Amino acid sequence: MTEAGLNLIAQALTIYDDDLRLVLCNQPFRRMFALPDALVAPGARFEDTIRHLASAGEYGPVDDIEAFVMSRVDQARAFKPHYVERPRSNGRTISIEGFPLPQGVWIAVYTDITRAKRGEALLRARSEKLSDELVAHTEELSATNRELAATISALEETQRQLRSIEARTRLTTE
Repeated sequence: MTEAGLNLIAQALTIYDDDLRLVLCNQPFRRMFALPDALVAPGARFEDTIRHLASAGEYGPVDDIEAFVMSRVDQARAFKPHYVERPRSNGRTISIEGFPLPQGVWIAVYTDITRAKRGEALLRARSEKLSDELVAHTEELSATNRELAATISALEETQRQLRSIEARTRLTTE
């Protein structure tokens, strides 16, 4: 029943023991990475799964796959909680959250966050566009304010001259 329940959630899930052997994975994990049966069977080695994924281009270009695999195995053996987001070779983006348990096992939850990332990119693009528009409007308002200030100064000078002329005209008339 637990396995059936785990297969109903949308996120992919794996549980590895302290020897980095697979204890359990759900169907979304199998589908997400299209892994062969041998890598999703209990007892499958973590390093074999990483090697398969790296060879398939899941981590992008990797020059030395064995060094990459050993690096990931060393990180996994450290059993530290972690959260990473990474693009996949199929253009989608996933987040991976790892949680060590006191029994020496660790659980990893994989979530497809492609839609959220696209939304963030769209918001960023719109924000940048609005920022650019705001800067343009601000510059336009500043230029208009400078023109108005110059016009006001000219009007004040004209008003001063008119008062001076009016004063002389009064003086002459009187």
